[in-house]
Amino acid sequence: IDYGAAAIGIMTDTAGVAVIAADIAVKSGDDTWLADRFTGTVIITGELADVTSALTEIVNYFRDELGYVVCRITKR
Repeated sequence: IDYGAAAIGIMTDTAGVAVIAADIAVKSGDDTWLADRFTGTVIITGELADVTSALTEIVNYFRDELGYVVCRITKR
């Protein structure tokens, strides 16, 4: 891993949302993720582009398919 290009993506919601988000992250091709179904937290790690892609897929799915109001993805 090139730690200069590594990233951590974190999102939280309910337990059911975490399971769906983890499924989308896996299907987007990201290799490293953790879903805590008790707290509703999903953590995605990897290259910045991969993490951004996975989070974008998750946010788009919840906004476009499920009609959720979503926050924009921020980078720090």
